[in-house]
Parts: sequence; C-alpha cells; structure tokens
Amino acid sequence: MNSAKASIVTTLLFSLSFVMTGCLKDDPEVFDTGKQFEQEVDAIDEYLESNTITHIKDMSGIRIVSSYLGSDLPAQASSTVDVKYKGTLFSTGAVFEESTTKGPVAQYIPGWQIALRKLPVGSEAKLYIPSYYAYGEAGNSKIPGNSTLVFDIKINSAAKPASVVQKLKSDSVAINTYLANKGITAETDPSGIRYINQQQGNGLTPSWFSKVKLKMTITLLSDDSKIAGTYDRQPTENFSSFVVDYIHGMQIALMKMKAGGKMRIFVPSGLAFGTENAVDGNTIVVPANSNIIVDIDLLEVL
Repeated sequence: MNSAKASIVTTLLFSLSFVMTGCLKDDPEVFDTGKQFEQEVDAIDEYLESNTITHIKDMSGIRIVSSYLGSDLPAQASSTVDVKYKGTLFSTGAVFEESTTKGPVAQYIPGWQIALRKLPVGSEAKLYIPSYYAYGEAGNSKIPGNSTLVFDIKINSAAKPASVVQKLKSDSVAINTYLANKGITAETDPSGIRYINQQQGNGLTPSWFSKVKLKMTITLLSDDSKIAGTYDRQPTENFSSFVVDYIHGMQIALMKMKAGGKMRIFVPSGLAFGTENAVDGNTIVVPANSNIIVDIDLLEVL
C-alpha cells in the first residue's frame, strides 16, 4: 500500500483509552459518548434481529456475522495480518474504501483489533463497528463523525514475529525436558502444546464460538509445587465465555474435548499469555513469558 495514501483503517485514530463515561450529561453542549455508543449498538442489534441475521455478539458492542470460519488460530496482538476488506457506512450503505492491507494488528482501529484477535485466520465475516471503536466523534475526510461502520473482511494470513517463533521453539524444548524429567507421557499437538486426556467426555465438542462452562487450574511449569490460580468460567453479563475468549493453548485443547471431559495441557508462553503478565486483581498470577500447565474440566457446552 502506497505510504503517501495510507488506508484509513490502518491508523489508530481513536484510542481505546477514551473514557466513554466521562461525559457531562447536565451540559447540553457536551457530547454524550456513552449515550451515542448505546444508540449505535441498539441500532445494529435492531437491524440484525429484524432481518433475522445470525450474528455473534461481542461484549465490546461489536457484532460479527461470519460467512466462513477459518481453521487457523486467530491473530495475536503482535501478529502481522493480511486482510482484504470493503468498508461501508451503516447509515447509507455507501462504500468509503475497498482494498487489501497488511500490517501489525496493533496499528488498526480498535474494532478491527478486537475482531482480528477473535476470528480464526482464513475467516470471512462482516463486522458491525460502533463509532467508538472506529473514528469516533471526529470522523475523517471519508467518514462523518459518529458513524457506525460495516466491514466485509477476509483474513488471508497472520504471521508471528521472528522473536515469537524462536521463543515458541525454546519453550517447546523446555516443556519436553520437563515431561522427560517427570516421566510423563503426553500427546503432542502441531501447535506446540502437549496434552493428556484425563477423562473422556460424552457430550458436545465446542467450536470457536461455542459458549462453554468450565473449571480450570493454572500452574507454572517452572514451579509446579503450587497452584497459581483456580477459576470457574461461564457466560455472564460481562464475559461471553466463547472458546475464542481463552488463550490459544486452551482454544486448541477445548476443541479436542467433549463436555464432561478433563484434560491437562502444557502450554508454551506464546500460546499462553505471551509477553504480558496475567493478573487477578492486583496479583500477578502468571508472569510474562511463562510456560504453564492448565487443568481443564469442561463441564458444559452451551
């Protein structure tokens, strides 16, 4: 893409840190961001429901209509993606841009960042993005302010940085060494996780956007003498509990399981929490770059 005419979707013009609730409703001249957001999401939902369009409701307010789900893991924040897209205005259906773009996930508008990290690579989908996660009140030369956007996208590829690929290799060696020293026999997935089926389930096998109810226990591979955290997870008002809402290692494992099953997985850091600390409140549960062991009890596929 010509750098002199960069695509409008490749610039993060609207920060995720923008405070939606920081509006002064008593002052009619102060724009109410929260109210605008609610109105746009309601309009999207009304349109999709009145036209009986099957869609995925993301907790962010973004809506995804998938025409084809790919088979490869979704992109990560550090991935470089190749995406074919067409952008239209929700209000009029007017096309404002159609092209192919390639770049790091982090350089795109927030709505794209959310969707790209949830849709398997190879997927084709239509994204309904409220202006809060696009270009906000300001808009730009092609997009009026407060515009809900619709993108038809096809995710062609997602490539990890060389440093991440190299770390995955060294993590795999560390996990293999751990298993050998412990005398543990585990199956190997091409992704890099190792796993042990502890109990076969007899229920449904989840897919990418299945909602799941589960229990999980996390242990650090470097110190398996103590549990880092134990959690119950199920859909709530603030958490969808889709398979894609979990770390990559768990996504892989969950789609190998059936409801009622139990599995222990050994996860390289790049398929766990990567270079970020995983925190519970103010406590670091999993330090950055940690290989982990996760015990999964898949209770139900909803």
